[in-house]
Amino acid sequence: MRIYELLFEDYNEDMKGEVIGQLLAIKANHGDEIPTRLLVKNLNDMGFSCTVDSIVSLLTEVDIVTSVDSSVIKLGDKTDGAQQDGMSSQESNDAVMDRMAQQGMKQ
Repeated sequence: MRIYELLFEDYNEDMKGEVIGQLLAIKANHGDEIPTRLLVKNLNDMGFSCTVDSIVSLLTEVDIVTSVDSSVIKLGDKTDGAQQDGMSSQESNDAVMDRMAQQGMKQ
């Protein structure tokens, strides 16, 4: 049972990393949304097994996702409040990149 839990956790972390990478690429190209089914199709084409519901629950934890439902994923900055505290947009982007680097080092 423990081996299954470890493998499943790694699988979910790998999928989450790929999702974040794709969303960051969309955002970098000045995109602000993606159809949920398109993201699911892309992940399934890459060999991951996921559904719209599983992606919706996964994306509730991702900082660059402002809203998600079964039809569309909207991208933005949940850290916009940081800009009101004197952080520039670049500083808040750097904070997101630092968190992602730390997540990558945990693996």
